[in-house]
Amino acid sequence: MDFSGSLLREKFDIYEGREDNLKGEPLTAMSNRLVVPLLDNAGDIGERFVIRGQYMHSCIRMAARIVHAFLDKGPLLVRDGDAFDWNEAWMRLIEDHDAKYHPDMWLVIYSKGKIVYEYGEHHMFFDVLEQCDHKHSDNYDAAITYAEKIFEQYGKKITIKHDGNVALVVNLKDDDGRCGVVLRGAGKTTTFNYRVAKKGKDGQTIFLPQLIGSCAAFLEGIQLSFSIGLANEKLRQEELLRSDPEAKEAESARTRLAKLNAQINALEQNYDVRYRPEKPIFSEMVIAAEDLMGKLIETKRQEEEDANAVWIDDTPAEDAT
Repeated sequence: MDFSGSLLREKFDIYEGREDNLKGEPLTAMSNRLVVPLLDNAGDIGERFVIRGQYMHSCIRMAARIVHAFLDKGPLLVRDGDAFDWNEAWMRLIEDHDAKYHPDMWLVIYSKGKIVYEYGEHHMFFDVLEQCDHKHSDNYDAAITYAEKIFEQYGKKITIKHDGNVALVVNLKDDDGRCGVVLRGAGKTTTFNYRVAKKGKDGQTIFLPQLIGSCAAFLEGIQLSFSIGLANEKLRQEELLRSDPEAKEAESARTRLAKLNAQINALEQNYDVRYRPEKPIFSEMVIAAEDLMGKLIETKRQEEEDANAVWIDDTPAEDAT
């Protein structure tokens, strides 16, 4: 099965009034968005799902689960006597770390502009936007403009300012997988790509859900490495106690990071994986985050010392004017 998808990190600022007369502070809605097109035997889109969620890795894993279910038993929405259990699929994806430290996480899945599954609380603005997207034949840019017109029809003039950045691109065609991941680390943002192919002529055919899942492993690993590094340096400089919630969360993150490394290693064992420019090493990212936090702590302490310093006028009396 060929596949092409990208994940967007999005922020919407919704103002009252028109562009030349905005009123007050905006209402802000943020999410990650991933479109999952499922192709039939003719290469046409048979089903199309839009996943929105609070966390990138959870959106991606749900996409992998949807693709897996499609490859296993065909379309998800038109099954006779064997309906796809959306809640079971989602709950099986929530790892212990997320369940314990991100209890407010949310996810919503749309098909043809309508909700087919939701977990947690999401912003209702997204429901309107996805309806507009469907009505405009999945022309997302036009959908945002159309959403403004919909609100105006109900007597409310608004202006929507949209900021969207691609965080992931994944493609599989003719058993050649390619992934591009935006790496937001300590102090810089870069992009790395990797190609996944068979190991020789007799190698395993690329399993699309595993390819998609590997993207989630990298993105979650990058995020966890950063938080672990910050906590490590705070502990070292006694800015944090081991009994503090942040320290306990970092300990859980270390366990989770080991599992993510195992997932990536499994991909490399099954296929020929080539990175460009190079494979991100989580342990190096942890060290970079430690260095960053060390500098932040030093700056903070210097500012506090300067603020508490007592200025003494030691100018001799005869020189004073």
